[in-house]
Amino acid sequence: MAKFQGQLHNTAPITSLFGMKMMRKMGWTPGEGLGKHRKGTLEPLLVDVKTDRRGLHAKQESAPKKAAAPKLKEFDGKHPVSALIELCTKREWPPPEFDMIYDCGPDHKKNFLMKVIVNGHEFRPSVAASSKKLAKANAAAACLGSIKDLFPDPPEPKPTGDEGAKAAPPAAGETEAKV
Repeated sequence: MAKFQGQLHNTAPITSLFGMKMMRKMGWTPGEGLGKHRKGTLEPLLVDVKTDRRGLHAKQESAPKKAAAPKLKEFDGKHPVSALIELCTKREWPPPEFDMIYDCGPDHKKNFLMKVIVNGHEFRPSVAASSKKLAKANAAAACLGSIKDLFPDPPEPKPTGDEGAKAAPPAAGETEAKV
């Protein structure tokens, strides 16, 4: 294959083919440009034969890894949207509302920005994302990051001494198992 690689780049222009004959019949002469004003390209297109087994743009088109949804230490392993929904359920708030506030760019490379409304407060991330799913995750992560400052965790109810006294003593035939 290597012996044929330079062959197509070093060839002389072809003058005896059907296309050349047709163009001459229509008034074109060699060395003259193409087009209405005869200012078009003068040289024929060069053929570039691909001799390896890779894709057309294998080096340039290595797909970048998609950005992962942001992770927070408090919600290890959970997706930010799931963690936010769980937090709202735990605190008995209405479910979060996600709204698209920005999308622009060409169809093949759009950018999205979403906001989330939690318990009447609006949260927006600072950067746009390349997909709606990632934009939603960024909005949830922004909310989870600042929600601790706005709404601290409610205090856990502490057991009182009376609750332990209300427990029934074991029946006469039962004994307590000691561990």
